[in-house]
Amino acid sequence: MTHASAVAGHELPSALLGHILNGSWPPVLNAMALSEVFGEVPEISAKLYTVDEMEGETTRWQHETDPAYLGFGEDTLDPARSILIGDLGFDRPIGIDLRRSPAPVRLLTIDGRWRVVSDSIDELLHVLASWGD
Repeated sequence: MTHASAVAGHELPSALLGHILNGSWPPVLNAMALSEVFGEVPEISAKLYTVDEMEGETTRWQHETDPAYLGFGEDTLDPARSILIGDLGFDRPIGIDLRRSPAPVRLLTIDGRWRVVSDSIDELLHVLASWGD
C-alpha cells in the first residue's frame, strides 16, 4: 500500500493523511451512513478510495473538460485544484475542493452540481467516525 503525503501533485489535508498513516482510511462504511452523510442514496459500488485509487482518479480528473462533470454556477469543482477521494457510484465522484481553506468536501450530485457535503475533510471524517460507534 502506498503512503504518500501528496496525490497527483496536491498535498493531502493533514487529517486525511493522519487517517491514511494510521490505517483507518478508507473507513468501512454502510449504505445508511453514506445516505445520511452525502444526502443521496449510494450505489452498491460506492466507496472511498485508497491512496493509489485517489492518485489514478485524480490524475484522470485533472484532464477533464466535459461541462457535465465540472458543474455549473457556484457548484463547481476545478480539476486542477481538487483531489477525488471516492464516489457514490457511476458518475458521482466525491472530491476535496482545494480552492478554499479549510478545503470543503463536495459531491457531484445527480443534477450535475458539486454540492458541499462537509466544510472540511476533518468534519467529514468526524461524522463518518460517529457511524462506527
